[in-house]
Amino acid sequence: MVQPLDLSFFKPFKVEYKKRAEAWRSQNGMASVNLTTFASIALPAYHHCLKPDTIANGFRKAGIHPWNPDAVDYSRAAAIEVQAQVPDPLQGVNIAGTYNFDTLIVYN
Repeated sequence: MVQPLDLSFFKPFKVEYKKRAEAWRSQNGMASVNLTTFASIALPAYHHCLKPDTIANGFRKAGIHPWNPDAVDYSRAAAIEVQAQVPDPLQGVNIAGTYNFDTLIVYN
């Protein structure tokens, strides 16, 4: 139910990445970050945030290690009624995986 890295790693990584991306953009004439420059920004941010203590804190906050079922705030979870709903199968798709475009519904 709770992902340890969501609790401890991804937010600091996101903050660090944004800081480094803004610095890169200011040094490169406000150019956009693209696929060729992304790794040169993201990798140092990743290494900056990836620390053993950070990972361990995520498992502690999630109540996984040490085991603590009271560590999770269950009031933040979605209602059981919402989780138990089963969506209708796609219309216009048969078992063979081909499409009947006369009955296929496209949702925007």
